[in-house]
Amino acid sequence: MSEIDTFPYSLADVIKMTGLSERSIRRHIKHGLLSGVKVGGVWRFNEENLKRYFSDQTMMNNIVSEASLLVKKFLKGDYERTGNHKICTIIDVEIESMDMLNDVRQRILDISNTHKGINMKFFKKDDTARFTLIGDADYIGACLKTLEPYQK
Repeated sequence: MSEIDTFPYSLADVIKMTGLSERSIRRHIKHGLLSGVKVGGVWRFNEENLKRYFSDQTMMNNIVSEASLLVKKFLKGDYERTGNHKICTIIDVEIESMDMLNDVRQRILDISNTHKGINMKFFKKDDTARFTLIGDADYIGACLKTLEPYQK
């Protein structure tokens, strides 16, 4: 197993999940709020790194605030207009295990990384993973489809 397999999340992935700037994330690394490893000079993170990072209450408050701001901007029509339609949705997924959380988060992240002009924020509270998604119909549809196996 390679280091990339052991540390599957990139700096760009963390930025996308949190909505924070690269500078903020790098500052969090520097101050020990987020730990990871450099693989080929590039920061990489694993599930344990993200679990600790997302369990910090201040971090969660920042992510929730950023997601709320995105929704408010969307409702005001203050967003980049690309494509025919933009959709804003919030999806809550009941999480039964860490493996399920990791799988759900990775599936949404994989879809998010293949689409342009989207916003995706993620946070977990108690037994619920919340995704705030803004994008075109194809992006939102793909996210909903990938979550179908987790519907009860």
